Amino acid sequence: MDTPQTRDSATSQKDATSVNLKKTVITAILLFIVPLCTALLMAVVIKGISPVHGNMRRGVAAERTRTTNAPALPPEEATIKTLLSYRAKLRQRGDPTEFVNMLIWRRAVEQPVILFTIPPPFDNLREWCITQNGSHALAIKADEDDPLFKNVALYSITSGAWMWKKRLPWPDEFEAPWIFSGNLVLRSSKNGYRFAMELDEYGSIVALDRLADSDGFTPPADTKHAASIPGEFVAQHHNVIFIRNEADELVACSRGNLPGLHSVKGLHLNPEGSIPIPAANRAISGNALLTVYAENGRITIADSFTGRVLEEVEAWRATDYTVVRGLTANFNASEIVVHLRSTFNLQGLVERDWQVRYKPDQEQLEIETGKLSVWNPQPPVLRTEIADYGLVIEAEGTTLELAYTNKVDDQSVIVDLAESTGEGPNIKHIELLANRRHLLIEHTDNTCQLLDLHALRHYGDLTARIRHCDRIMAESSYAELKRANLVNKDLRELPENLRDPLREDNFNYEMLDYYIDYIDPRKLEPPALPAILSLQAEFLAAHRVWNYAARKLEQLSILQEHDHRAPKANQLLYTRYCILSGEEKKAEEGAERGLNHLFYDYTPFNSMIRWHFLKILFPQQS
Repeated sequence: MDTPQTRDSATSQKDATSVNLKKTVITAILLFIVPLCTALLMAVVIKGISPVHGNMRRGVAAERTRTTNAPALPPEEATIKTLLSYRAKLRQRGDPTEFVNMLIWRRAVEQPVILFTIPPPFDNLREWCITQNGSHALAIKADEDDPLFKNVALYSITSGAWMWKKRLPWPDEFEAPWIFSGNLVLRSSKNGYRFAMELDEYGSIVALDRLADSDGFTPPADTKHAASIPGEFVAQHHNVIFIRNEADELVACSRGNLPGLHSVKGLHLNPEGSIPIPAANRAISGNALLTVYAENGRITIADSFTGRVLEEVEAWRATDYTVVRGLTANFNASEIVVHLRSTFNLQGLVERDWQVRYKPDQEQLEIETGKLSVWNPQPPVLRTEIADYGLVIEAEGTTLELAYTNKVDDQSVIVDLAESTGEGPNIKHIELLANRRHLLIEHTDNTCQLLDLHALRHYGDLTARIRHCDRIMAESSYAELKRANLVNKDLRELPENLRDPLREDNFNYEMLDYYIDYIDPRKLEPPALPAILSLQAEFLAAHRVWNYAARKLEQLSILQEHDHRAPKANQLLYTRYCILSGEEKKAEEGAERGLNHLFYDYTPFNSMIRWHFLKILFPQQS
């Protein structure tokens, strides 16, 4: 029977059961969550005190600091060394370095650039002397035991090695010596008589001759060097100034010039060369290798770098009533078009346009009077923007203003061509050539220049790599290597009858054919030497030191003969450097090697390169 008491008892039992269930669930949850939270807390604590994760946090903080705090740009008067240090900081941050590279390029004309340094071979060195052709340097030290003798060492600048060190009878006053086929010829005077002493390639005296009687000679007076570098002036050879610094080192620095800026060696209307051919009668190939002129019925093709005339063609009959309206050349000058206009007096003036088309590599000359190619003379332009470089160039007067579109604080670099290169006339036109590497700069007096934008953008990179290579050479003691560059372990591995010839200082690469079974030719040079030679050649050529740049490429060609890992020397560049330094015989040898490399190459791309070599070897011939 359901009574009120019974109902109350059932309700109380249900409530007790519900409370017990809640307590059980809460207890289970606590038993599961508390260990989990404890484990997580311990993991957090362990990670916080871990050195690895502590370093990671510090690295993140440092990265944030680097990102937000950029290094301050060096001041206007900063040196090249300071700018190179600033460039290194930017590279560590991963920031672009184009603008600082351009600053370093600009400083090269304002400050002396050290090309190379020769350490003294003796302590207490007396003097340095440079040979007449600038290929060798003499280090002279007085002998304490005998005043008539001196310690003399001959250094080959072109090969970068000491040739010999000797104790020799040496005059107090002498002319700058000559080098003939490896022999040194020294002329001096004493008591009114002149003498000539000849030393062979080992430093031994092979001849001592008395010359004609004379009153002696006066050594050339020291001239003030243009480079503002402290030290004693030694000599000046072409674009190189040699200075002796406080450490008795021989320092070679360049005269102020803009790397990559070259004047186009143009033709002139009169024999005196005072009136250059107008721009309408001149065209430069898109690759900047050749310059074409059209005047008085003749097409003339010249090397734009050296100015050497490669070919002259009588293309049309020169008359008073026919004038050249314009001249165009394609990328490699394999097709040249001369736009002409003839005026006839036939019951009034009648004008007729026609053109001459010439293909040098095919010796094909055509006169076209029907459908003519379009000739649109371009108006003068004084501003150009190179989108893929992000570079803007503006010309005004004799100055160029160069700026990057992504530069900071609207900074730019201004170059005065009249101050840096001596080109006084104002700029009337700038144009980017088809290779998008060279900028053509035309002046009001019809002279023109070519600016290599690759040198402008990467001169800072090249300078930094050269300095790095110098440190490698110094740390590895490469500068003291002999011409043979043999290591002692290779000599010990040779049979006894082959050791002596290899110890001679006149070791040459032709001997490798006899000892190839015992010597790996790749061990004869430092592993980094081919790359260093290539960089040095580019650096020297940027400062117009043509003879030294040619010697670096020459050494690179020798290395490449037995080590195919070495970069190939550009024979066209080598040939042009030899022409600019007046070495015609070596220029012909370089052209011949270049032709051999292109003997089986009949592609249109290299057709004009092959024609270029042929015209250097055989002028006015096919």
